[in-house]
Amino acid sequence: NNLSEKWEAMSLVSVLDPKLPDDYFLFVANDNDFLAQDGFQVGAPYKAEDGADVDTTFLVYQVTLPGLAGNSLVQN
Repeated sequence: NNLSEKWEAMSLVSVLDPKLPDDYFLFVANDNDFLAQDGFQVGAPYKAEDGADVDTTFLVYQVTLPGLAGNSLVQN
């Protein structure tokens, strides 16, 4: 597997654990730019012409961010 050069999507959500009020899950995802050898797109099989095969990948981290829960931006 190749590792994507672009990590474009990030989201931060609470772990919803009262014992860990400052803990969050950080989701990070890549865009594989349709670089697949066995893909399916717009109702038809798809194969990248350059031979590349890059998986779409999601990474999840549990992070501690003290004081973030009091930020009004997170609550909205």
